[in-house]
Amino acid sequence: MNDLDLLEVLNPLIRKRKVLVAGRGDVPNFDIGSKVRHIIKSRDTFYFCFYSLPFKVTFNFKTEIFYCKDLDDVNAVVIDDSKTLKKPMELFIGKKFKLPLWEEWLKHMRIGEISQLSIDWKLCNDIYPLLSKSYRSFCKSPAERDEMKKSHCCGLQGKATTGHKDLDELIERPPEKIRFTLELINVEQLKEVDKEVWLMNEKEMQEIVPKLQLEGNRLVSEKKYVEAIEKYLKALGTLEQLMAKEKPGEFEWDQYDRAKIPLLSNLSQCELHLKQYYPAIRHADEVLMKDPGNIKALYRRAKAHMAVWNFDQARDDFNRLTQLDSSLESIIQQNLIELNREEKEKHQEESRLDFRSIQQWSKQNIPIKSTQSDQAAKLFDSALTQYVGWYDDQIGLGETLSKLQQEDPDFILGSVLSIGLDLIGTGVTVRRDEKIRKQLEDLKQRASQRYAAKEIELFEYSHVEAIEKFAMGQMVEAGSIWNSIIEAHPTDILALKFQHDNCFYLGDKFNLLNSIESVYQIWEQSTDPLQGYIHGMYAFGLEEQKQYEKAEQQAKLGLSKIPEDAWAAHALAHVHEMQHRTADGLSAISQTETDWNQCNYLATHNYWHWCLFQIESDRPEQAIKLFETEIKPRTLKSQNILDIVDATSLLYRLDLIFPKRYSFSEDWVDLYRICEPHFEDHILGFNDCHYSMACLGSDRTEKAEEILENLRSMRRSTDHIDERWAAVTEQVLESMIDFKRGSYRKCMERLFQCREEIVKMGGSDAQRDVFNQLLLVSTLKANDSDRCQTLLKERQTIRSDDVVVREILKTLKNC
Repeated sequence: MNDLDLLEVLNPLIRKRKVLVAGRGDVPNFDIGSKVRHIIKSRDTFYFCFYSLPFKVTFNFKTEIFYCKDLDDVNAVVIDDSKTLKKPMELFIGKKFKLPLWEEWLKHMRIGEISQLSIDWKLCNDIYPLLSKSYRSFCKSPAERDEMKKSHCCGLQGKATTGHKDLDELIERPPEKIRFTLELINVEQLKEVDKEVWLMNEKEMQEIVPKLQLEGNRLVSEKKYVEAIEKYLKALGTLEQLMAKEKPGEFEWDQYDRAKIPLLSNLSQCELHLKQYYPAIRHADEVLMKDPGNIKALYRRAKAHMAVWNFDQARDDFNRLTQLDSSLESIIQQNLIELNREEKEKHQEESRLDFRSIQQWSKQNIPIKSTQSDQAAKLFDSALTQYVGWYDDQIGLGETLSKLQQEDPDFILGSVLSIGLDLIGTGVTVRRDEKIRKQLEDLKQRASQRYAAKEIELFEYSHVEAIEKFAMGQMVEAGSIWNSIIEAHPTDILALKFQHDNCFYLGDKFNLLNSIESVYQIWEQSTDPLQGYIHGMYAFGLEEQKQYEKAEQQAKLGLSKIPEDAWAAHALAHVHEMQHRTADGLSAISQTETDWNQCNYLATHNYWHWCLFQIESDRPEQAIKLFETEIKPRTLKSQNILDIVDATSLLYRLDLIFPKRYSFSEDWVDLYRICEPHFEDHILGFNDCHYSMACLGSDRTEKAEEILENLRSMRRSTDHIDERWAAVTEQVLESMIDFKRGSYRKCMERLFQCREEIVKMGGSDAQRDVFNQLLLVSTLKANDSDRCQTLLKERQTIRSDDVVVREILKTLKNC
């Protein structure tokens, strides 16, 4: 039957179709004479034609049979349903499809149309079973198809079968009617269709794979990643076809399998560029299963893991890369820095979503009553987290406190945190800063009124009292109040942190440890999101009490929970410093730099520790390099008091041990400039001594004397000065001035008299050691060999032959 005769038969049938869903738009206009193909999509793509055709039609179909003439649905038997198999059918118009009825029918349908047609079985009895068999076959995997081939012949009866029981039954027991339901999904005009893989012979397939790979590589060089992926996928599909003809494990099969490695790797690269990270990981996995040492695939998988926040997997891959190829170490380190930064930002972002509401604070025995705003409570938590962690998040501590104030200006604990941070930084004093004095007075008035009205809790009011005492210089009394808050509310991290800093300033080693140790077991069982930070605080208290082994355990435990905990890293550095474990100290602090150097409020101090290790390793030039690249720039930018103390102390130590060899006058002048506004603060004696170092280092001895005289005057005229530290501070300041003026014996005598009291000025053992060094050098310069030898023996007992001992012994030997 020719085409015209066929149309005369089919068109009347098609016009009788039952339209279930009308579809949309016009009926597509197909070019006459266009070719046709039938595609069944599965994991691989298999084709049925030689020709390039312009129109591809995609549609779903359902086939039902009836063994009676009644076409009621209850009598229908479903034979095929492409929706059930999730495999839409595709054909090319004009190919002379096996079932011409369908091709012509589709040409009359609109996109989205669903229509139904019933015909006598005899009109397709010799076509449909074979069509269904082909469709079902290509819905299966290659392995399943191979298994089917073995079972398609019935050995007992000696006759061929379709391999499908229901199709064989159709042939043996024909139904009365068959009903088709078609749904037109899409019509696509194609520009070009390549020769299909299944039509190639083995040699052609072998030849096309490298061509496709080269074409894909060219497209990658042109950054046409989507087009490149198509080439690589087709090459991989071709290799699958070749492998299907071989047995797994045989030489040819293995060769084809190995040929997939560069294709899969390049495919992963394209997907990485297109931000298709999970496919990139999957294809890199396939490469590494075949070639575990593949550098490119491992790198691409690491980058993809990092992009989807699989930080542990990414870190493992980067570390493995370094093991495989040491030349990549610098590149990998850069990636690890980026990974750590992204991990921290992700952690901060996730934490921000979990900041505590009023109810959540209450569940942790912190019953906040001074605000009704959950948003204020969460902003308070955010600011507190940054304070405890010593860092600015993406918003920043300052901006967070500003938002907190805007959200609820009457939130008592919010004001306590904001004002308390200004005061605890020891850069402002209510004596000299009118703004903070008024803020504190207003806070005390509001808190008193609200506490009297029972609108706030006792612990909230106590926080106000504590920072008021601290502001007035009554730090011991402030500490007592914070201890009482901690006793009533052991998980009040604000009270713990304020008291921790307060004890540090007081040189109060007992309470520095006891305030944490008394609640440590409670914190160990706590679900508080800041729980991990307790270990670093505990470690520092233990270290200052010379419990070094336990301190090291706690510091490492803290770092295992929060790697970027700068205070835990700092506590570990103290342990290494005091035990004279210089190599361990250098290793630990340098290897964790990328974790703690983002903690901008403590990073300078940790670089200071790093410098001490460098000096102890007889590399003072490396210490001054760190000063110029990290400590000084950070200090000049922040002008925070802790940073100033670190910078001045480092240069002063270098000048004591290596006079005028490593410090420069311009460095001292820069430090003097940022110290000068604080000369009359007299908040801490420890600070005053370091301001004086900047004066003496820049040859402004008279300014150091002014600091001393101002301190004396204040002791006589105000109660803002704590006598606990004031008297010893005067003696230390006098000794420093004596040393600068060359009165070494006076310096030595004054320091000998007060050296047991220097702890009252505050700071850590490591920080106060600068005054031990000053005493030792002054005995040397005063030519008091007996005292010098006595001090050297004392120091050797504690610190072995450290750099101070070594340099002084060199000098004595040369005398």
